[in-house]
Amino acid sequence: MRLVIEEQDYGSMASADIVDASAAPFGLTIRAMNDFLLKKGIMDRYFGRRVHSLVEQLGFVEVGQDGWTRMIQGGEPYSRWAAVSLQAGTRPMIDAGLLTQEHCDSIVRLLLDDQSFSYPGPALFSAWGRKPVQGVGT
Repeated sequence: MRLVIEEQDYGSMASADIVDASAAPFGLTIRAMNDFLLKKGIMDRYFGRRVHSLVEQLGFVEVGQDGWTRMIQGGEPYSRWAAVSLQAGTRPMIDAGLLTQEHCDSIVRLLLDDQSFSYPGPALFSAWGRKPVQGVGT
């Protein structure tokens, strides 16, 4: 039996130009969202990087893992989806004092309108392995 697991991981998301004025606010937003979702038990946005060890823990052999991401620009479909998701999901973080409405609005504008802004999207991690046949060996 063979198994393949694919899972996204949002730990790679940061501004591509770390000296750009938008880099720090974008990074703060991503970290705040990741930490908030993890603490609330909603989603572990760093889960993808752990699929390799999970496949090993299940007793699979010949385990391997690859990761893939791509650069995304403001205004692209993924950025528009990210902006809508940010708008829909930040109220609890604003209420908790982790982000301000103004901060979120500036990031939404960056994602929707600024084609000069780019960032690596979430990484897609793929892990695979083979379950040894009982009594035959590995």
